[in-house]
Amino acid sequence: MSQKKHKDKIVMACDSQTTWGNNKTLSLTEEKIIKVRDDFIIGISGSCRMGFFFKEYCRRDIYNFRDKEKIGITEVVDFFKYFNTWITTYYKGCTGDNNKNKLEEISILFILNKKLFALVDNYPKQIDDYFAIGSGMFISLGALSVGATEEQAVEAAIKHDLYCGGKIVQHIFPLVAKSTNNKKHAKKK
Repeated sequence: MSQKKHKDKIVMACDSQTTWGNNKTLSLTEEKIIKVRDDFIIGISGSCRMGFFFKEYCRRDIYNFRDKEKIGITEVVDFFKYFNTWITTYYKGCTGDNNKNKLEEISILFILNKKLFALVDNYPKQIDDYFAIGSGMFISLGALSVGATEEQAVEAAIKHDLYCGGKIVQHIFPLVAKSTNNKKHAKKK
């Protein structure tokens, strides 16, 4: 999965293969990129089970960011700490070892209030331009670093990584609101 910030948009792209153990499926029904709200989009790779719980957490909009305009890495760390507390409290027994940090099982790309963030190996970071996660992460990062589009970066991962495959799914999120031409609607006097 890759994401890249452009002047007027952010693009997220991913493959559609889901792998667990010795199994895999090529399906578009397992969402890897989810629009929670207009200002909150997540992309997930890693454990299907923990990915499911994280998507539920985000869809329920449980965590309330205090000041969305000032969101930075501190607020993102708090968001993930609250997720760990939430999942061990409400899904005890369904999530395996309750002493383990649940975020170690997934990697996340997300867009929050037009800012890009990533969580990889339980390390959150703010992204200025582009990033990738998943088994094809380094192939995609290499492709993005030499000017490939997000779709081309995922194509490269599919071609060269055993655990990537299927169709490419791409989502484009505008950074600038579309303006209407007021001149057309002005009344003549």
